[in-house]
Amino acid sequence: ISLRADPTPYGRRLYEALFPEGGPAAAALAALPLAPDREGTILLVTDHPALAAVPWEYAHDGRRFLALDYYLVRGLPPDRRRAAWREEPLDRCPILFLPSSPLLGPKGEILTPLDVLGEWEGLAEAIGRTDGPYDLIQVRPPTPETLNKRMADVVAGIVHFSGHGGQKDGEAVLLFEHPNGASDPVPADRFARRVRGKALLVFLNACLSAAPGPTEFANLARLLVTEGIPYALGMQFTVPDEAARCFAEGFYTYLARGHTVEESVRRARMDLEDDPFLMGIPVLYTGLDRPHRAFSLAEGRPGIHLPPPPPDRIDLADLPEPEAAFVGRERELVDIGTLLTDDHRPPVVTLHGTGGIGKTALAREAARRFAWAFPEGVLALTMDPLPSLERLLTRLSRFFGVAHDPEESTRRWRNRVVEAMRATRALLVVDNFETVVEARKESREARAIGDLLRRGSGGKTGLLVTGREVTGFPGERVVGLGGLTPGAGARLFAAHVSTRREALEEEGLRELSEQVGGHPLALRLLAGVFDESGQSLDAFRADLLARLPEARDAWTEEARHESLWACFDYSYDALPEDLAALFPRLSLFTAPFPPEIAQAVLGDEEIGEKLHHLWRRGLLDRLILVDPEGQALLYRLHPALHPYAASKAEGDLQDLHPAFGLAYADLAARSYGTIWQHPLLAQVVGLVLPDMVRAAGWVEDEARAALFRFHLGWLLGHYGDLEGAMRLYRQALEIDERLGDQKGKSATLHEMAYIHTVRGDLEGAMRLYQQALEIFERLGDQQGKAMTLGMMAHVLWAMNRRTDAIRSLASGLALLQRLQIEPQTQQAMAADLARWRQELGPERFDALWEEAIGQPLPPWLAGPQALSLLALVEQAARQGGEAAQQVWQVADQMAADPQAPP
Repeated sequence: ISLRADPTPYGRRLYEALFPEGGPAAAALAALPLAPDREGTILLVTDHPALAAVPWEYAHDGRRFLALDYYLVRGLPPDRRRAAWREEPLDRCPILFLPSSPLLGPKGEILTPLDVLGEWEGLAEAIGRTDGPYDLIQVRPPTPETLNKRMADVVAGIVHFSGHGGQKDGEAVLLFEHPNGASDPVPADRFARRVRGKALLVFLNACLSAAPGPTEFANLARLLVTEGIPYALGMQFTVPDEAARCFAEGFYTYLARGHTVEESVRRARMDLEDDPFLMGIPVLYTGLDRPHRAFSLAEGRPGIHLPPPPPDRIDLADLPEPEAAFVGRERELVDIGTLLTDDHRPPVVTLHGTGGIGKTALAREAARRFAWAFPEGVLALTMDPLPSLERLLTRLSRFFGVAHDPEESTRRWRNRVVEAMRATRALLVVDNFETVVEARKESREARAIGDLLRRGSGGKTGLLVTGREVTGFPGERVVGLGGLTPGAGARLFAAHVSTRREALEEEGLRELSEQVGGHPLALRLLAGVFDESGQSLDAFRADLLARLPEARDAWTEEARHESLWACFDYSYDALPEDLAALFPRLSLFTAPFPPEIAQAVLGDEEIGEKLHHLWRRGLLDRLILVDPEGQALLYRLHPALHPYAASKAEGDLQDLHPAFGLAYADLAARSYGTIWQHPLLAQVVGLVLPDMVRAAGWVEDEARAALFRFHLGWLLGHYGDLEGAMRLYRQALEIDERLGDQKGKSATLHEMAYIHTVRGDLEGAMRLYQQALEIFERLGDQQGKAMTLGMMAHVLWAMNRRTDAIRSLASGLALLQRLQIEPQTQQAMAADLARWRQELGPERFDALWEEAIGQPLPPWLAGPQALSLLALVEQAARQGGEAAQQVWQVADQMAADPQAPP
């Protein structure tokens, strides 16, 4: 009888065997109360291996499965049961979660990946909704040694193993992981030894963890209760990921709300009731002589505990996230894991291979999987397009916690970043390193970037590099990448087919993968063509074969490149006319681009839909940025496709340059001065910045060109590239002088002076501020004059010219008061005066004020409201957001003094 199709007939036979009509067992069952009555328990003692092999959980009385209406539990003979376990109350209950999905099996075979992280997220959500003091703790890496260390903190708790189970040499085993991701088969007794005496329950969410074998020791769940574990919950058949996750979430939801283990299992079965086969897979064993009462816990809130590094210290945003699940490369991942997790880890691990071979995707997966080995964080950096040295130093400084002193030289800054890298156990993923190699022949900045990475690689921070070129750094270990195996290539192709999956068959897909040398990008492109073609798989393969170069016994890099370009041709030729015209023009972009920018450049109102179709065909990568404000969509050409697209462009696309420049000029204008208020916009601008810098040279109108450079200089300064900002400001200043634009010139001088201030060149800053002030006075621009006086005041204060500083700031504030504008700036100026008074002391400051202004200090600045405002301003600086708004709300109510800032 097929259990999978319908377990009811088999369940009827089980029921008749257990409860023959008219027998004492049937009579006892009839008198048994239904759950949740604690007496509604059916305890099955299956001491003989043949009886243990029977799936009793499917017993069906003709109306219902017994396991849904009674507590159906398997137990030990009376003489082997133990008394109740730890009845005393607990402060907190830890749940140790072991997510084990090894890459390779005990014999080196490739294992089916499990969604263990999906199960973790489900459990975290379920536990987080409870009011009990449960601590859900993820154990990484999932090795026996790590489990043993974590058990040291457990008095009484739960161990939850999510992974593969099975048998080896007649013994029940759980497949833990070695640190490198290969499997470590752990026999039952070795596992039991680590949890005995500390775990009330072991939850084995592993395939076949309750499956019987030739001896009683093959049944891992039963062995655990024999070894002294009060409860063991295992699976007697292979469990689909989704069903396993559903059952576990239901179980912990009830357990965490104070229900017994037996009741929690029964309730979790109900969540699988629509599929009776799945409902009967879990098997609950107990070694107790009576049910353990529900957990008695102290008051408290649930806690969710991840191993280091915390999620906010894993930044992989520079690496595009695969549209489909990561496929293949299991052996390469184990090789990378061996290198990254070894006690004598090499300073640099380079993934080397031709374009589109999957280096970036593999680096992202390796960084995600082995992040636990780098407790202080993981940061990914793309080198395509090549960042400026200052922008790279800014990102590294933020990640490594290097406080940048603007007065120090770039050389000193670089040295301190190198010191931090060498002292921090972190992983730096450097993508597309060949861009650095190619540029350093002519670019001093590229050579400086290469030198920075080389010097930082010899300490605690590891480098995981991808490139078509190796780094040549000392101690480098290279992992060469070829094509995917036929099986992995078949799975990758299938993962990218969405509408015609019924037309796929395994053997044909494997042969197709071999035809293109298992090249991932080629397979991704071909899947998009196949999805739209309407051809059978055989016809599609035959058509493709006619376009490919001759088959090769050995795939050299040259042969692989030739085959890849043939696939590019095949994919491009299959495009509709409008998409074929659009695709080459997108090579104008070197960085990710939003659809609205592409529309402005290309003048195509339907561009959004066309970009989506190109992405569906694998010709574009897609990035989705998510933020509380909403989400932003960007596209980009894969680096391997970019030269191909450019080769198909007619001409050099110079006719698009003016529109390109104006589109980015508009974006720079929208972003200027407001970017810190909009995190999503900040993310977008950070990604498109390299193309924005290119666009600055393509605006033909000189007035627009100067304004664009002014806005772009401010943005570069915001992202830490002060040298790039100064370069653009100088260009804008030159244009303003040529045009006689005094207002533009004064604004530019003002921003240049600020950069001088940041860098510690106070004399240079004062010269520029004075030039700007003279222009504002000639123009009669009172607002500009007031703002410049405020900035000059801070420079004067830093130069210890206290009286001049007070006079300058008070003058700027008085101007804004008379104009009745910029209330927030007025409040900030007032807070600066209050802070200076606090810094110098009231007596000295009041004397300097009278010397500078010629009259006594006003009450609003001397009173307690000034200190309140100062405290709020400092809080706003630390917290931002709502705290900043409170500054202005409270300041508006400061005092009745008519001279006080509004």
